[in-house]
Amino acid sequence: MNAPTNPYAAPRAPVGDIHVEARQPVRFWPPDGRIGRLRYLGYGLVLWFATVVVSAVLAVILGVAGSNDLVSLAPLLSVVLFVLVSLLLTIQRCHDVNWTGWLSVLSLVPLVNLVFGLLMLFMPGSAGANRFGAPPPANP
Repeated sequence: MNAPTNPYAAPRAPVGDIHVEARQPVRFWPPDGRIGRLRYLGYGLVLWFATVVVSAVLAVILGVAGSNDLVSLAPLLSVVLFVLVSLLLTIQRCHDVNWTGWLSVLSLVPLVNLVFGLLMLFMPGSAGANRFGAPPPANP
């Protein structure tokens, strides 16, 4: 007589043939990684909001302190920092599409940056690994 099988027992099938693709962590520096569309949009919006808040706070603090020359310089410094960090994000987004990071300079050209920005938001990245590394992790 055969012994009854336990329906709750662990499967005995070999699972060594399942291939799990490596994912790279999301980092801002160095700009050699990849970043997906949703993270690019989210980080860009948070960066923009932080730039506006920092510019306003610095302008108010310097305005109250009475240094009128530095009041106009504070937003300029925060915008320069915003451009540098957004270029890092755009380089990683270009890498996700399997383009060179030098194309991120197009985001600095007026009117061209509108088309380039839409491409970065709507063009899907490479499905697997490309010449810039493994794909970014899935969004939580």
